[in-house]
Amino acid sequence: MAFAHSVFQIQAPLDGWAFPAMAGVETRRDPSYRYAGRTRPDRPHCIFQFTLAGCGQFRDGAGVHALPAGTGFLCESNDPLTTYEYPAEGRGGWRFVYVALRGEAAHLLTRALVRRHGALYQLPVEAPLIHRLVSLAGDRGMLEKLLPAAEGLRLAAELFAALAEAAGTGAGPAPESALVRRVRESVGHFAGNNLRVGDVAAMAGVSREHLTRVFQRQLGVTPARYLARQRMLLACDWLRDTAWTVKEIAYRLGFPAPPHFVRVFRRVTGMTPRQYRESGTLMPVL
Repeated sequence: MAFAHSVFQIQAPLDGWAFPAMAGVETRRDPSYRYAGRTRPDRPHCIFQFTLAGCGQFRDGAGVHALPAGTGFLCESNDPLTTYEYPAEGRGGWRFVYVALRGEAAHLLTRALVRRHGALYQLPVEAPLIHRLVSLAGDRGMLEKLLPAAEGLRLAAELFAALAEAAGTGAGPAPESALVRRVRESVGHFAGNNLRVGDVAAMAGVSREHLTRVFQRQLGVTPARYLARQRMLLACDWLRDTAWTVKEIAYRLGFPAPPHFVRVFRRVTGMTPRQYRESGTLMPVL
């Protein structure tokens, strides 16, 4: 493993604003490199990690995604539905640059971008933002750097602006089929309505079998698994952002009984709804 990391101390940071905490460049060649959000409940932060060479792998509620050169992902470090890793079948290693951001604004912007555009973004490897992140990481080992508050804010703003621009200009990952895009948009509007695969297929005007084939080919998951994950994402939002009881959330999501909801939530996230709420796994929206 080769690496260079810089830890930033921000001079007089502004409360609530987004700021970089660390940047690094690493080369990984071992499948033991793996981070799962459900195992990282402490000190939540946001991550943008971008492939410079080779290929990594990212998993989220939409499925499994390859991360070839020019592709990066954005997520919250302790999102229980995300995992990133060097795949067991990997060849030639994975070289990437990353930046970790903290602050309430970083979490709010990350959630907003991921909800609207997804977690994956494509940028030119030679883009000014990528060059700057590599430079900030340093040449070797671990460094500590002092950054003025203005410079930290500028870097965070540049990152989020670049990702929003990439998504808005179609510079993101390979486009989905019109069918998958239409279904994802529909599910986003009706995730709390206990949709079934047959309902979604009917809304899209295709057979259940065709929908399943397309989803598995493009997202790596079945429509049923995708629907379950989307419902649990909504459950996570409600557990974090409302005072509704677990029973109320279960019924709002269309579960016939709270124990059924608890079992599904635990299967998807690795914890019960009560544990999720009490642990503060994701920073609350303030």
